[in-house]
Amino acid sequence: MKLSADLMSDMIPALKITDTGGKALTLMEVFKVSHLPVVDDSRRLVGLISESDILDMNDPEVLIGDYRLNDGGGFIEDNVPIFDVLSMASRLNLSVIPVVNAEKEYLGAISVSELIVKFTENSSLENQGGIIVLQMGIKDYSLAHVAQVVESNEAKILFSHLTNIPDTTMVELTIKVNTADITSIIQTFNRYSYNVVGVYNANNDMDELLDERYDLLMKLLNL
Repeated sequence: MKLSADLMSDMIPALKITDTGGKALTLMEVFKVSHLPVVDDSRRLVGLISESDILDMNDPEVLIGDYRLNDGGGFIEDNVPIFDVLSMASRLNLSVIPVVNAEKEYLGAISVSELIVKFTENSSLENQGGIIVLQMGIKDYSLAHVAQVVESNEAKILFSHLTNIPDTTMVELTIKVNTADITSIIQTFNRYSYNVVGVYNANNDMDELLDERYDLLMKLLNL
């Protein structure tokens, strides 16, 4: 099984605290993300900055070090299974997840959009279909009922993975179903008051996204 260290992207840059918000916005546009990691001079992770943080400041010349960065758990260690990485991305609504070692030294970042592609490349996930992440209390968890909801929409669960949310009594259930058309399944989950926190459907659009990202990077380098 792939771990978080295997999922890091060579493309996603880290910002320095001396970079400006304007530079961060440019890089976010190039790499089609809404978050970027920030590191100090020792390459230790300081936190994450989001596009909304910079736009709210309304001054692109403000240095990253002057922002109130998100350092509240928006990172993951390098030995975490792919299922738990996806669960975290859904729970925190992140487009990028920094990866650190046990000493919180920055190792790289995971692009959530690319994560979906790698997720489906797992040998047990080769069948096409959609991915759904549900959040619920541990006392409310019933895989049998989740399967019943899926099967009521003439679909099947190909696999499932349960993740405990740290310091809570909540869990997240990641399932993959054997159909890419998951709209009716989501609607049924909503009718049963399930909390759907993530919906992913990897398809050929990802190839277009990666091509567009490369073209934008080349334009930036030629400025």
